[in-house]
Amino acid sequence: MAKQEKSRGTFSYLYEWARPYRSRYVASVLFAVLEVGFGIVPFVCLGKLTELLVAGEFAFTFGTYGMWLLIAALCWVGHYACHMVSTTISHKATFTVISDVRSNACDKLARMSLGNVLSRPSGEIKNTILERIDSIETTLAHIVPEVSSKLLAPIALFVYIMTIDWRVGLISLITIPVGLLMYMCMMIGYKKKFGRYVRAGKNLNSVAVEYINGIEVIKTFNQSADSYKKFTDAAYESAHSAIDWMKQSQVFFSIAMAVFPAVLLTVLPASVAFYVQGSVTLAEFVMLVVLSFGMLTPLIGIMSYSDDIGKISVIVGEINSILQKPELVRPKEKVKLTNYTVKGENVRFGYNEGKEILHGVNFEFRQGTVNALVGPSGSGKSTIAKLIASMWARTSAKFLSNSSIKISPTSRRTTFCSTRACAKIYARATSPRPTRRWRISPKRLVATNLS
Repeated sequence: MAKQEKSRGTFSYLYEWARPYRSRYVASVLFAVLEVGFGIVPFVCLGKLTELLVAGEFAFTFGTYGMWLLIAALCWVGHYACHMVSTTISHKATFTVISDVRSNACDKLARMSLGNVLSRPSGEIKNTILERIDSIETTLAHIVPEVSSKLLAPIALFVYIMTIDWRVGLISLITIPVGLLMYMCMMIGYKKKFGRYVRAGKNLNSVAVEYINGIEVIKTFNQSADSYKKFTDAAYESAHSAIDWMKQSQVFFSIAMAVFPAVLLTVLPASVAFYVQGSVTLAEFVMLVVLSFGMLTPLIGIMSYSDDIGKISVIVGEINSILQKPELVRPKEKVKLTNYTVKGENVRFGYNEGKEILHGVNFEFRQGTVNALVGPSGSGKSTIAKLIASMWARTSAKFLSNSSIKISPTSRRTTFCSTRACAKIYARATSPRPTRRWRISPKRLVATNLS
């Protein structure tokens, strides 16, 4: 099952989150297609008007110029009206998806083990839930309807150009491979660079929260210089992770943005050459040039989303770092406890995979006894206490307490303390003349050594 989850692609997760609202996205794409269709017609009308001028028709009548101007105006209005409807539908659906994903992430945190949640800095969790989830807005609200529809405009115009002159149509494709080559150079190491940017941002959030929350303690213990340096180092890394990334990518991106939509750069000389040879009429020459202008805007719009397309996999990965975390396994049925003895057999646990902290520890805390876990620092005293309290998922271990471990009334008399404090408790409780506060029978006091 884990392998199957790992093999899933980025867009499969996006589709899963947006699937309840797919009908809205389909409607958004349809209106975006109509937007593209209305946007192409004015270029055709402009070509027809130019043909009339070239043909020597200077008398302005509705049958000559007026009709084409009216069609162009109506289609231009329809273009922006469809754009407004398309983006409105996609944004409403996307904001609902973002709300659902945020709610699922918050619910997931409540179902994860508390130790797993506390092991992540609060600034990192805040950054993921607020900023990373919000970053899917561009992909769902803009890329889904706009890129899918804007791809149709260059294709439709290319087909139209091919019907006029197939040679010019093929020549119009020359800039695309060059632009794609620059785009591929820009994307070299993209995931690694964006990953560094995300990690630096999360670290800055965590350090900032830690610095602000602990400022009183920092001043009390005169640690302001070290703490402030840690904060400035995090800010420097966050800023330069973006600056270094942009320095390496900006040249290729600029060339791609300049070359990719420069269809006129090849179409105009070729059309002039074919017109001089007589294989293309003046009206066809004008139409070819005008239609090539229509291919520029959609291509530039597609290229503007290249950065968002490149980083969406990292964004989804950050979101799934919460949504795909294993949940704390809870008993399905309530068990009525008749005995509060807690017993652990062959307890094995590690905070990180491959690094085991507890190596097959056995213990038994009997009902009615006071127990002390004694051992050097790092021997696992706090870890056992946290496991009993279900702060971490119990893996490769068997816990016994009437087949379950529950929060019981006796937990009010349970406390966790350091080795030195446990030694003082033991000494006072077993002294010949204990005070009333420490009057505990030695038979009820158990010390477990974890050396």
